[in-house]
Order: sequence, then C-alpha cells, then structure tokens
Amino acid sequence: METSLQRAADGSVGVYSQNSVSQQSLIPSIHDPAIFCVKCKPGEESILVRSILLKQLHVKNNGGGIKVKSVFHTSSKGYVYIEALAEPLAREALHGLRGFYFSTFKKVPVNQMTSLLSVKVEKKPLRVGQFVRIKRGPLKGDLAKILSLYEGANKAIIQAVPRPDYSKENKSSSSTVRPP
Repeated sequence: METSLQRAADGSVGVYSQNSVSQQSLIPSIHDPAIFCVKCKPGEESILVRSILLKQLHVKNNGGGIKVKSVFHTSSKGYVYIEALAEPLAREALHGLRGFYFSTFKKVPVNQMTSLLSVKVEKKPLRVGQFVRIKRGPLKGDLAKILSLYEGANKAIIQAVPRPDYSKENKSSSSTVRPP
C-alpha cells in the first residue's frame, strides 16, 4: 500500500494511505448532483419511480433531454428520491404525475446522501420442508428439500431432487448443457 506525506498549513505532516484517499473520493460533495426527497402515498413507491422513469424515457424519445440522473426509493415507506443537477429539473420530472405530495419536496443534505444509498440485505430464515438451490458441489444448481435443521439453522440435512438425464434418451443432441 502506498502512502504519501502531506504538510498542513500549521507545518504538521500527515500520513495518508492511497486506500483512504480513494475511499474519500467516493463520498458525495457539493459538486455532485443533489438528491431531492418528496413524500408519496405509502406502498406506491415502486409504481411512482417507474412512472417517473417512463416519463423521462418518453421525453428522450420525443427529442428532449433527460432531466434527472436517477430515481429510487428506500425501505422507508412513503418517500421517493430524485437525483438531479438542479431543483427545477427534479420538479419538472414530477410535474403532471399523481401520487406525490408536492408541498413536502425538499433537498437531502450532503451528509445524509450516503445513508440513503446503503443496501440492507435481509436473509430469510430456513424452514423444514422448504426447497432450496444447491450452490456448490457436483449437484450445483439442483433443487433440494430441507429435511431437518441443526446448529442454529446453520446446517441442514437435505434431500436432493435429481434432474432427469436427457442425454441417455436423446442420442442426437450433441449439447452438454443440462436442462433446467
């Protein structure tokens, strides 16, 4: 790992690693596009995000320019986020669409932008009788049924459901691809 020395205004010398500098460049600044938040009807976030993106696609196909960089929603119910270079462009993207509460339109502060884009992956717990896909080994990609769980649901006894071997039945097929 490379390190570099930098002299501050007070004469002190600081050591910065290449990795920390590259990580610092990923944090949003005031020069990046702004994110605007608008409240919407709870449960309709995905539909409204899709409608904004379809509207932008329609504008692009009719010879206009795309006004927004991205549109997304998070796990918080009732909010849609629009990334645009300026507030009028974000407001124009919402113009004419139903389901938004326009009085709640506001800009997200720069220090809160990274928390919006963090992804939370939730693992679903395993249950006895559930079907799963095998991820490694000779049966990779095959279906299996969970017969019992132990060690805090970290290990399981499974019953593999074998795929039929169609290569024996159809000799004329030269492909080695396994059927789904």
